[in-house]
Amino acid sequence: MGMADTSFDLADACDAMADGLNNARKAQGYTETSGQAATLDHLTSSLEDEANNLRTAGVAASLESMNSALASVNNATAQAKTATAKLKKANDMITLGGSLLSLAAAAASGNIPGIATAVAGVVSEVGQL
Repeated sequence: MGMADTSFDLADACDAMADGLNNARKAQGYTETSGQAATLDHLTSSLEDEANNLRTAGVAASLESMNSALASVNNATAQAKTATAKLKKANDMITLGGSLLSLAAAAASGNIPGIATAVAGVVSEVGQL
């Protein structure tokens, strides 16, 4: 259980205690002195305030956790972009190699139109690098 969950659980417990005090005071036949009422009012108010503080702390802890997760996602994205760029370069080199093989095959066979086509392919691939 993380810090955020613990904070939210404690906030719920504070609210439950405040609700319990309020419900007990509403019970039939319950009486209290003005001093007791003031003390119980203060205690209930303090529990409700603490519940709000704990929820705020829980939200802050959740945001901190999300920021950490977001940083990890951003790091993974940057690594994926780098890997993609490397794969594109490798693919471009493979395509250039294929064009060079076509040129070599056309040259070896004396195929003039094939040489012209292969040279155009090589020039095109080199221009993309």
